Amino acid sequence: MFRNLTLKQIAAVLATLLVLLGAILVSGTVFIGRTMGDIQDTWMSFQVERSDKARLEASLRAVLGYGGMIHHFKNYVLRHEPSRRHAVEENLGAARSILDQYATLGVSSAESVALQDIEEMLGAYGEALWVASTAIAERRTAAEIDAQARVDDTRALRGLENLRSEILGHWAEQSGRFGKATLVSRLRAALGYGGMVHAFKNFVLRGGTHYLERAREQLQAARGVIAEYVGGAPGRAEVAALEDIERVLDAYAEAIDAAERMKTEGAISEAIDAKIKVDDSLALRGLRVLDQEIAAQVQAIAAEMNTALSQVEQAKSLMVWSIVALIGFLVAFSLWLVLGHIVVPIRRMAGAMTDIAAGDLGFEVRGTGRPNEIGDMARALSVFRDVALSRQEAEENLARSNEELSMQLLALQDVKERSEEQAAQAVGLAESLAVAREKAEEAVGRAEADEQRIRSILDTVTDAVITIDDKGIIETFNSAAQAIFGYKEAEVVGRNVSMLMPEPTCSNHDGYLARFHDGEAARIVGATVEQVALHKDGREFPIDLSVNPMRLGGTLKFTGVIRDITERKKAEEEIRRLALTDPLTGLANRNQFNGKFEDALKLARRQDQLAALMVLDLDKFKPVNDTYGHPVGDALLQMVAGKVLDICREIDTVARLGGDEFAVILVEPEDREGVIHAAERIVEALCTPMTVLGHKVQIGTSIGIAFFPDDGEDDETLFRRADLALYEAKEAGRNCWRAFEPRMEAPTEAAD
Repeated sequence: MFRNLTLKQIAAVLATLLVLLGAILVSGTVFIGRTMGDIQDTWMSFQVERSDKARLEASLRAVLGYGGMIHHFKNYVLRHEPSRRHAVEENLGAARSILDQYATLGVSSAESVALQDIEEMLGAYGEALWVASTAIAERRTAAEIDAQARVDDTRALRGLENLRSEILGHWAEQSGRFGKATLVSRLRAALGYGGMVHAFKNFVLRGGTHYLERAREQLQAARGVIAEYVGGAPGRAEVAALEDIERVLDAYAEAIDAAERMKTEGAISEAIDAKIKVDDSLALRGLRVLDQEIAAQVQAIAAEMNTALSQVEQAKSLMVWSIVALIGFLVAFSLWLVLGHIVVPIRRMAGAMTDIAAGDLGFEVRGTGRPNEIGDMARALSVFRDVALSRQEAEENLARSNEELSMQLLALQDVKERSEEQAAQAVGLAESLAVAREKAEEAVGRAEADEQRIRSILDTVTDAVITIDDKGIIETFNSAAQAIFGYKEAEVVGRNVSMLMPEPTCSNHDGYLARFHDGEAARIVGATVEQVALHKDGREFPIDLSVNPMRLGGTLKFTGVIRDITERKKAEEEIRRLALTDPLTGLANRNQFNGKFEDALKLARRQDQLAALMVLDLDKFKPVNDTYGHPVGDALLQMVAGKVLDICREIDTVARLGGDEFAVILVEPEDREGVIHAAERIVEALCTPMTVLGHKVQIGTSIGIAFFPDDGEDDETLFRRADLALYEAKEAGRNCWRAFEPRMEAPTEAAD
């Protein structure tokens, strides 16, 4: 590239490099200085103002909300415990202290109004605490105390939201590295003051569906915040803390449902609170752990920021030294450009001119391709040398042409003599070729006729016939094979027969042929075996295959006869299914039940695990069958089968033993309680009214349960004892379950 520059362009390149070097030096220095200043200003702003405000806002929500002032105040109204009053007073004092600290950080007008609203709320709760204490002394009910000590939290809640908005507004310019602190603050807001526990306690005290809806809404919001936190790659301690909080949230969800039922039944607030108390210690400990983990992470980020500042300072020094190195390079590059592309080419052309003056034309002229002053000089010198060389070469070429012409005349004479001799030989060969051609045409005709007869026979056969050579390459593929496999003959001839086989047979086929060549007998040679084949569309299907070897002219070949047995397999499977399935409900019949029960007991013995048997008998089924007819009875049995299947697990077996008698084999249940829970769900599902073919019917079920190995270790004993438990359930009034107990067999043993 530099070789083609003119002298003027070379000077411009050097000047441009000098200007560029200066610009890099100035801009790099300004950029690094400004970047360092911005980093320091941002860091100081975060440490002095933004981090403190976020910390105080989180502390304020902790003091006011879940486990704090509002939590203790509501529990004091409900439970009248003096320790709750002291806790409220401590929380009110701590909240005022936090507000004072926040005010010292320099607040906006919106923050000032928010702090004033929160301060007024704290005063109102101080007065409400005194009112509540007086009412408690007068032995008022919780609802009466709450009515006298009610506080309007609207402005304080709005104030807390305004504080959060201001803080998040400051953080919007940050990188989002402190998002976990914001999530914990949101979690406290969802749980505490104005959140789930606040609304839940208000519902217990006052009733009202809006409090209930608010509690559930905030409970769901808390779960959403936890999901966001989990998505942020928390540490082990944080994961454990979040799991503790979620367990408490699950307890509150159950408590909310229970409180709703008790309110509907007319229970008073004190009774509801006593019934649905939730232990908050796990959640409160989890929130403390999250605060500790976030504080540790903030300290780690501070250390990273200090490290980054040090690295920027090092980068500044590195850039200065890089510019120094660039200056050295520029000086070296300038010397190389001037000496290598101006001085040296001129000296070389001066030497060439000296050779021309001495009559030496064998030198090489360099630089003729350059589009600059050096190139112009080289091209002029090259033209002069080429003219002299052309004249010298013309004389030499004339002498060589005369010599070559004489040699060509002699060669033409020799070629003429050899052509006459070869013509005579060609006539004799043509006569012999005509005779051989007639014999070859007769042999080809006979071979084509034989091949056509064989192909006609193969195409009439209903089974697929395929021949391959000793390498597995397909040679023939009859019409039946084309119909079975979906390939045309031209698509498979010449390709390996393994293309018609699925894995792993496809990969192993060449190995089979190699072992046959080595004398090892193949399993399928000379016999008919069932195999799986591969259709062109990719589906696998079953076949009967027989393979026989043969030798033609010393060459080993194989003939395979194939029959598609897909329909036969389907028929066998349908027969097997009908033998093991109840035709009305599609459940396992007694035959399949017996086999499954034996398998379940073998597995339970081998793995030393629990197994269970439930025997079901429908209550009130006969009146339905007699009143509405067998079609309704059959449809009802199908609905019952569907409901039981929905409740049981996929590994369990549900069977219809006959009439309205069903049985369930439960494999590897977690414990006895899990089996009993399944029985309760079945009882509940089957006693629910059902609409069958337009008729509204209601039945029930009685269930007897026996457990392996406690109630027996063989299928006969377990079935008999489950049947005894079923009889006990019917005696107890039906539509219930009973598990076998030894006393149920006592009368039988006495009779014996």
